[in-house]
Amino acid sequence: MSKSVDRYCKLSDVLSGRPPRERVLVVEKLGILSDCSPTDYQARINFENECRLLGTTWERLIDAILEADFEARSIRSAIRATMRAFILQGPPTRTASTTVLGRAITLSAMARSFAADRYFGTPSAAHSHIRSMRNKPLSYLRKLWTDLRLGRYLMWSTFNKNGGRPFADVDESAQRVRGSLGLSRIDQDLPLLLLEYLLPLGEIARFPTVCEAYSGDDWIYYFRPASDLEEDHGWTLPWDDSAEQSAGLKRKPELVHLPIKGKQLAAALREISDE
Repeated sequence: MSKSVDRYCKLSDVLSGRPPRERVLVVEKLGILSDCSPTDYQARINFENECRLLGTTWERLIDAILEADFEARSIRSAIRATMRAFILQGPPTRTASTTVLGRAITLSAMARSFAADRYFGTPSAAHSHIRSMRNKPLSYLRKLWTDLRLGRYLMWSTFNKNGGRPFADVDESAQRVRGSLGLSRIDQDLPLLLLEYLLPLGEIARFPTVCEAYSGDDWIYYFRPASDLEEDHGWTLPWDDSAEQSAGLKRKPELVHLPIKGKQLAAALREISDE
């Protein structure tokens, strides 16, 4: 193994210090992966462009890929397991502690999270409860959800660079919010819940990296790591088909952080749809 690099760098910086045979194998296996689907292809491109991971993280990823079989499922599994060990280790963003952050999520996804944390016995029970909380006063919601986590392992969020509410610069239809944030198209016909909150004192918002994008069971297509080292934060990747482009979807600031609790909410729970 080459000497680890304890600084933020690119995969190629670390791979160049490995023996030639290892470099060939890593490139070959990433090629096997990228031939499987557009999402896998983009994952490979993102691994090549990511510049905000420590050299030690890249070393671990290289080792995992070398140990994987010459089969996409094995390679994907090795990458996923490695990424899970290094989430929320990108550099801090330069956002003020008073910045109101926003997250858009379907009610069903939030219900599954509540059920997984055992706040409710079933996703159905959690779903019914969350529905009853829509448009309830903020004070009531913060009291009832004081210690409930509003995410599981991490949270992706956005904010308004002009200040104020995080979704004020987006026409608040569910489709346009979803498109601007580059959310999954799987549930694109469902309404969205908009969460607005402040991070707890001392909590750090970080640049999203490939670790967050590829640590989950479902990999993210609409993600690109921020390439400019002078950026203050990451950026979303809006949906890219011509209909949305002509409608003027714009990228939004993007960051990741540990899950917050209900007591951090800064606004009542809102639901938006396309009806």
